[in-house]
Formats: sequence, C-alpha cells, structure tokens
Amino acid sequence: MCAASALSAARASGNASRREALARALRLSVQRGRGVARGRGRTEIVHAALALDRGDTQEASGWLQSALDVLRPAGKRMHAAAAQRRLAQLQGARGPPLLVEAEAVMRVEGVKNLEAMTEFLCPGCRV
Repeated sequence: MCAASALSAARASGNASRREALARALRLSVQRGRGVARGRGRTEIVHAALALDRGDTQEASGWLQSALDVLRPAGKRMHAAAAQRRLAQLQGARGPPLLVEAEAVMRVEGVKNLEAMTEFLCPGCRV
C-alpha cells in the first residue's frame, strides 16, 4: 500500500482506523522518501495532510512550502504545481498569484481536471 492509498483509506474510516491509516501513510512515505527528491517531497506532503487532519493549517502550509522547496529544483513540475495549488488554497486571500501560476503549469501539461490531478499528486491536503 502506498502513502496516497493510506491517506485515502484514512479519510474514509472512523477515528481509530483513521489514525492508524495516517500513521501507516507516514511510515510508507518516509520509507520511500529517503534520498529521492520526489519521495522527499511526497513525505512533506504526507506531513501536510497529517497537520490538516489535526486542523493545523499553519503547520500544513509549512510542510507544503517545504515540499515545493524540494520538488521545484528536482524538476518535478506537476508534483510541485499540485503542492503549490494546495498551499495557495490554504493561504486564502494571499494565495491567488500562487494558484494562477500552479494552474498554468498544469494546463501547459494538458491537465483537464485540475482538482483531480491535484488530489492525486497531493493527497489528503484538500481544504
């Protein structure tokens, strides 16, 4: 089971099952994230999802920014765009410039359903 699947399972389950699924997502993400930029970026995204699950939007924003700092230099444009979209959504009134930029990247890549692609690449961070 990958971290994204565990996050999806967490959203669909009750409190105890949810905590267990979130913990599994984090373990899987950390195991796969060692030494690989995309993996490290995904680990940051899982941390953001865990923070959002606790209701801590400020911490989630920090994790998403950290994911961007890893994914952009590694050339992971779509993953970075998804994380940037979620970060922009968390920032509310300060987010529109980030949102426009992220969505432009996705459209250039031919993405038709921006929300679905964002949730696929940045699971558990929907606000």
